[in-house]
Amino acid sequence: MMTDMALMHLMCAKICHDLAAPASAVAMGLEMLSDAPQDLTTHDLIAYSAQSTISKLEVFRCLTGFSDMPNKPTGTDLERALRGYWPDHKVSIVWPEDLEKLQGPSARLLLATILTAADGLPRGGTLTVDTNHNVTAQGPMARLREESAQALTGESPLSQQSARTIIAFLAHALAHSSGRKLQVQILEENGFQIDLGG
Repeated sequence: MMTDMALMHLMCAKICHDLAAPASAVAMGLEMLSDAPQDLTTHDLIAYSAQSTISKLEVFRCLTGFSDMPNKPTGTDLERALRGYWPDHKVSIVWPEDLEKLQGPSARLLLATILTAADGLPRGGTLTVDTNHNVTAQGPMARLREESAQALTGESPLSQQSARTIIAFLAHALAHSSGRKLQVQILEENGFQIDLGG
């Protein structure tokens, strides 16, 4: 399992490294062209797509990269990367104050948990990270899909995962490697909480 995780980290770090530079170059080129006469609708669409690509790469670098930096990512890296992850601001995050103390595998676990929780907000909402780094999701029709909940809590094996549940399973694997067990609690009104298990 650890060999598989290390290989995944190295491969994803390589992908993020190779794609981040050209995606950033596209965004910079568009900024330089912003004063030139052109179709603004096309320009805005390309700029939106480029920025979205960069934001997603930054998030997935935090999730699976930094293989040679044991203290990375930090909670501050997560906060910075997620600022542009939802360009429509459909999901907002309330962070605790001690983000810089969160490092390495613990930060990856929190990020995977946040991404899983956000997937349970189909109409948007708010994610609140408390001082124990538990994540509360609140919003209209907030609900974690059963398959995601089972992946998150380890009730389904890797062989049953799909692209929609693999991040939840990664959260489970990261928690398991540190002796934790994730739990999902349903809140009374339009919400749920993912408990990181101490």
